[in-house]
Amino acid sequence: EWTVTITQDLSSVASLPYECDFEDATENGNWMLENGTQTNKWHIGTAASNGGANGLYISSNNGVSNTYNTNSETYSYAYRPIEVEEAGHYDFSFDWKSYGEEYYDFLRAFAVPLSASQNLVAGESNGIEAYYSSSSVPDGWIDIANPSGELSEESDWQHSEKSVALETGIYNVVFFWENDNSDGDQTPAAIDNVSIERSTFTINASVGGEGYGTIDPSGEFTVVDGATQVFTMTPWDGFALSSFMVNG
Repeated sequence: EWTVTITQDLSSVASLPYECDFEDATENGNWMLENGTQTNKWHIGTAASNGGANGLYISSNNGVSNTYNTNSETYSYAYRPIEVEEAGHYDFSFDWKSYGEEYYDFLRAFAVPLSASQNLVAGESNGIEAYYSSSSVPDGWIDIANPSGELSEESDWQHSEKSVALETGIYNVVFFWENDNSDGDQTPAAIDNVSIERSTFTINASVGGEGYGTIDPSGEFTVVDGATQVFTMTPWDGFALSSFMVNG
């Protein structure tokens, strides 16, 4: 009986914030393209991009075009390891297009902690299969797409942005392509302009009522998730603070 252990090289884990437009050859080399012997493979090349020369896309002809063989069942992964040093909310954004076939040929996007079961091997579905489980999320995985679930039936570039809560640790940012062995329409998945950064929130601080006092800082400004913001409230002479409202 043989036991095979698959380990991941974590020497090139990306720190946050992270941006990738697939124009830097060195950074492109840090993306893991788990294609195996699948006919439809992830490539980084010039056949599909949303600005610039390059993008990440599925191709059945070694990257020449962003097209796929609809009769060759495929489960392929493209992923990049990142490190989250501070727990909190993070904004994941990316541009995508993928027509394929609803429920059967589609793109998915995840953040997968190393603590979760990861079987990022070409030909493995991880339980994400056509029709009934096309929008399922494997145990411990985090869907980072907006809208959540499968991404398909869009031939023009779309923009996805979603804020998710992450604990500290190393994650793989995973783009997963699946197609069954019949039907489907061109083109398959393409990705560009991947960005990950700490979420921010807009605060609008003001003195209500007749305004018999001041608050400092005042007006509209941005605060990073997890940061501490101090306000100084000073009533005018002869007045006292009545109440302090948040989200009110």
